[in-house]
Parts: sequence; C-alpha cells; structure tokens
Amino acid sequence: MNNPSKVILIAIVTVFVIISFVLLGGKHLRPYVFQLAMPTDYFESQIEKGDEFSEITSSVYSFRHKFNRSLIVDTGAKLAIFDTYNVEHAKALKLVLASNLPGKSIGWVFYSHHHLDHIGGASELAPESVIAHKDVMSYVKDFPHKEDISPVTLTTDGDTNMNIGMTKVEMLYLPRSHSETLYAFYLPSTKVLYLPDLMFKDALPPFGFPDWYYPGYIRALDRLLK
Repeated sequence: MNNPSKVILIAIVTVFVIISFVLLGGKHLRPYVFQLAMPTDYFESQIEKGDEFSEITSSVYSFRHKFNRSLIVDTGAKLAIFDTYNVEHAKALKLVLASNLPGKSIGWVFYSHHHLDHIGGASELAPESVIAHKDVMSYVKDFPHKEDISPVTLTTDGDTNMNIGMTKVEMLYLPRSHSETLYAFYLPSTKVLYLPDLMFKDALPPFGFPDWYYPGYIRALDRLLK
C-alpha cells in the first residue's frame, strides 16, 4: 500500500474502533454498530412514535413498539403472538394485552426467524408453546445473552399448516432471502399476512439491507404477492 493518506486513514479508523470498544465495551458497542447499519431515515421516525395497538379484524391485532411490530391472534381463551423482539417490547405488549384483551393467556409464541432482534422477551409472556424453524435453536447457541430467549418447544421445517384453536395458520417457508429460518405467516380466514423483515409499512428496505440475499428476497416477495 503506497498511498500515505490511505494508510493514515486506516490507522485512524482502527484506533477509533479499538478505543470505542475499550470505552463502550462489546455489549454497548454492538447497538451502536447496529444503528449505523440500519436505514435511519425510516427507523428513527418510527422510534419517535408512541406505542400503537390496532385492530386488523375482530380477532387479529397488531402492536408496534418503536419500529418493531408483533401480530396478535385472539383464538378465544388464548392468544398467539408472532415475534416478541426483546424484553422491553414484550413488557410493553404484556401491559397492552392486559388492558385490551384481559384474562387471556398466551397459548403460542411464533418466532419468524432466528435473528436475535426478533426472538427475545418471550418469557415475559409465559407462553405454553414456542414455535419456530428446527434450526433456530442451533443458531441461538452461538448468541450471547441466551437467557433472554425462551427455547423453541415445537419445531417446523418447510411450509407448515397449523391450527391455533379454531384458527388456521399457514407458515410459508422462505429460505435464502433474509435468513435460512425465515417464515411468513398467513391467516386464510382473515386474509392477514405477516411479513417480518420482508415488507415495511409505507416503505421498502434499502438495497443491501442486513442479511438480504437479493435473488431470494425477490423470490419471497413474488411468492407472497401471489
């Protein structure tokens, strides 16, 4: 490398990273790096908004806390929750459910995929079952802070149809898109489709969105549109 300016720049960046790691520590540095990797013009506008609990149909609801959105299905005595994200999100969701759907236990939590920002906090809701792709827990073994993640109790592989109470859930397997464990969820009785990290409200994720394999992503969207 013969360019002195380039050498100096690399040295400065390296020193900055080392100092940041020492001062902030790995636990605090990770959220900072994550923030830099995300499309802030979309996500920061969502963070500024208050929590939102909304009715989609008479038995299907959504809950948004910052830029994370859970799907809630009321099956009668029990609720199903799709993606719990983190402890803060789950605690906020628990309060909202107690206020809007009181007296109902959590029968099922579904993890859409193994990414750490989607599968934390479920223990706050004390679900009877946690459902996800069969490989999710093998990824979880590599994650720090595993105590925040409730283990999967019922595994699936490929497209899977499941009944929660009287409600049918079609789990649509979408590998080689955003992850190798990714599911979208379709409720045929209400024509509700939940697309974690695949389609954003009033927006599309930018090209190169983290863990975005473009050909598979487009195949997944084409399938879901049908």
